[in-house]
Amino acid sequence: MREHTPAGACARRGRHLFIVFRGTLSSGEKLSNWMAGRMDAVFDNLDRGGVHRGFHRCYESVREAVHGFAAAHASPERHIRIAGHSLGGALAFLAGMDIATGGLPFRTLEIHAFGSPLVGSARWARHYDRQRTATWRIVNRRDFITRIPPTLLGYRHAGTPVRFTSPRGVRPHGLSEAYLPALLEARAERAPLSSLRARCAAGAASTP
Repeated sequence: MREHTPAGACARRGRHLFIVFRGTLSSGEKLSNWMAGRMDAVFDNLDRGGVHRGFHRCYESVREAVHGFAAAHASPERHIRIAGHSLGGALAFLAGMDIATGGLPFRTLEIHAFGSPLVGSARWARHYDRQRTATWRIVNRRDFITRIPPTLLGYRHAGTPVRFTSPRGVRPHGLSEAYLPALLEARAERAPLSSLRARCAAGAASTP
């Protein structure tokens, strides 16, 4: 079964629910990326937390579909997996917080954010990291997008970073050029995603 939203797709397979967000496509989404002012999210039970206004606006446009899908199929035996790239990575964080704080039953909740920008304030990031989630933030060291909005504006990353360095000449923020090859390499070696950090750090050390 598949249910599509303008920002991605939701699917159910056995005991697993999958929610996937794509990156920026429309001009409106590009504008939202630069709306760096913060606001309280409508769903995270945190006053004066502060998430990126543009990312929050994008998530609000799909929240009913995403939350409705999760609510319709969630159960104590379900495993929920959320993933996204770029803007989709930011939306994956917001969806993860929404589900984690929304009272829905689940067995495990995992978030995989590829090349995600910073999503919220230090207070929001701490609140996120206290939730019952396993969050992996996959970061290409050459990817500038993972460093904006800057921490000078009060933003902080949440989740556990898994870092790698793409080869020179590769578009550093590209999903197919940089992020998927690193993931496929780890899969080919039958390595868990969490081991990508150590392997890529070793590769980066040998790069001139």
